Amino acid sequence: MGRFLLGVGLLGVFLSVGIWINAWIGSICTPLEQTLQTAVIQEPAEATALAQQAKAQWEKRRSILSVFFDHAPIEAIDSGFAQLILCREKADFAAKCVLLQGQLSALNSTHRPSLENIF
Repeated sequence: MGRFLLGVGLLGVFLSVGIWINAWIGSICTPLEQTLQTAVIQEPAEATALAQQAKAQWEKRRSILSVFFDHAPIEAIDSGFAQLILCREKADFAAKCVLLQGQLSALNSTHRPSLENIF
């Protein structure tokens, strides 16, 4: 009986940690999406500064995310940020911002703890 309770306890701990980590992704992606949305409507100099700020925030948390989540979307977001910093034209910059917003939103929605993602 003791082994059973130990197993159930460990399963509960792992499940809670997994749910907490998946909920934590929302606190990372949502501010980055808002920053990129703001960057689209700003002047080029201010927009580039906002994009660099968003990239710095992403870089700070990227290694932790790579431990828990699939690498393909994380690498796609990395390359999106690299391309965003190199954009010189406003239309290209806006298109890359919208693309990155979509990628961050997809990463957030696929890892959000919900019944849709569990079943």
